[in-house]
Amino acid sequence: MVWPRRQVVHGAAREPALLFGAAFVFFILEFGFVMLTVILAHVGLGQLAWVRILGGNLVGAVLTFVVLARRHPLQRELRQAEAEEAE
Repeated sequence: MVWPRRQVVHGAAREPALLFGAAFVFFILEFGFVMLTVILAHVGLGQLAWVRILGGNLVGAVLTFVVLARRHPLQRELRQAEAEEAE
């Protein structure tokens, strides 16, 4: 599941509108997970559904962002540009 996300981030360097589309899809997925959590909470899991499902989803989203932010080549380019600007 990492491959499509990586392709979107790399493609956004060429086509910035792709990043807006990815953000919209991410928002829709998050909204879907919230709806699933509400349904499971009403079916019988109660408040436990919110903590486990929504918490796990947020942890996954943060980990995805951290991995992409640390390994994306654009990060190196930004650091190089900052170093050149500081000199």
